[in-house]
Amino acid sequence: MLKQFTKIICLLTMLLSFYAASVCSAGYSTYLNNDKNYILCDGHMGRGWYIVRDSLAVEKYEPPEYVIKVQMVSAESAIGNVDDFYNGGKGKIISHFSKRFKYNWDAKTMFVEYNKGWRYLNPVGCWAESGIFMPAGEIAFALAYNMKFYGSQKYYVKDLRQYVDAFDKGFYDRVGL
Repeated sequence: MLKQFTKIICLLTMLLSFYAASVCSAGYSTYLNNDKNYILCDGHMGRGWYIVRDSLAVEKYEPPEYVIKVQMVSAESAIGNVDDFYNGGKGKIISHFSKRFKYNWDAKTMFVEYNKGWRYLNPVGCWAESGIFMPAGEIAFALAYNMKFYGSQKYYVKDLRQYVDAFDKGFYDRVGL
């Protein structure tokens, strides 16, 4: 009984995570304060995370391996009202940080630099595993090469017994794909 319950909870978490980048961030502005240089990666509990478009730097281009570095910001409501920010109100930047992403096209694997190493970002993992970094890595790759990385194929989820997309079409609209 406990095993079934655990499996159901994991399945529900996985389902919710598939669309986290598009659903959880649905109300946040696609571009921070309408500035297309700040592209929304994800939003959660009154905070939005954005990639700074003009910071993108390709550090390694040796197909099938790539390394991309981007600057990111997190933002909250400019007037201290979470509902206002969630519904498209003005935001204020509260932190700046940089992230590096490593990709292997042939293996279809994406990693984020983490604690002086590389952490795998599972395309069908839960938000707790990948957080804001999987959508950020996907956006970075799309900006650098004008193509989808994890979004270029469907992934089989055993518990669902079906293939699913890592990101929906709307997710790529923010970068013009």
